[in-house]
Amino acid sequence: MTTSPAAASRPVIEAFADLWCPFAYVGLLAARRVQEELDLEIELIIRSWPLELVNGEPLLEAKTYANALALRESIAPEIFAAIDEWSFPRTTLPGLELAAQVTKQSGSLGAELSMALRVALFEEGRDIGEPSVLRSIAQDFEVTDREGGDAGVLADLADGRVRGVKGSPHFFCGERDMFCPTLDLTRDQSGQLEVQLMMERLQDFMKSCTTT
Repeated sequence: MTTSPAAASRPVIEAFADLWCPFAYVGLLAARRVQEELDLEIELIIRSWPLELVNGEPLLEAKTYANALALRESIAPEIFAAIDEWSFPRTTLPGLELAAQVTKQSGSLGAELSMALRVALFEEGRDIGEPSVLRSIAQDFEVTDREGGDAGVLADLADGRVRGVKGSPHFFCGERDMFCPTLDLTRDQSGQLEVQLMMERLQDFMKSCTTT
C-alpha cells in the first residue's frame, strides 16, 4: 500500500468494514468528523471485512434495513436517506475489491471511494453490486485500470483474521484496537435494537493514536 509523502509520517487508523453494514457507515462518518473537528493528523484507511464471506452468506435486506432504520430514528436522522427505496445489492464483493485495489495505490483515495460507495447505497439508493454502478463510481475517481477477481478482498480478510477482527467496523492503530468504538448496541427483551452514541470513546481512541 502506498500513501502520499505528507501522509507517510502520520499515524494510521485502519478500519475493517463491510460496505452494506449500517453500523460501519455510522462509525466511519463519525471518525471522519472527529478527525476534522479535532484537526487530528491521522491517515484513515478503510479495509475490507466481507461479512458475506465471514458469515457464509450475504446480509439479509430486511435485517439490514431494520438496523439502518433504528440508527436513523435514534441517533442519525440526517443520514440513511435512501433506505426506504434502495436497490439492495446481492453482494458487496465487487465494490470491496474496487476499493481494495484503489487503497493499495492510495490509502486516502481508497477511503474516499469507499465512502462514495456507501453514500451511493445508503443516501442515493443505488445497487453497488451492479457493474454499471461500480464503473460509474470508478470513473468519478478516474479509476480505469482494474484487475478482476477478489484478491484484494481476500488479502484483507486474511489479514483481518490474523489481527483478530471481531466484526464491522473494527479499528486498529498500531498496537491499539477497538471494535465498533462509536456505538453501544444492545437489544431489549423484545429484540428491539437499542443504540447509544459513544463519541467520547471514539474521540479518546483516535486521540490516543496521535501519542507515542
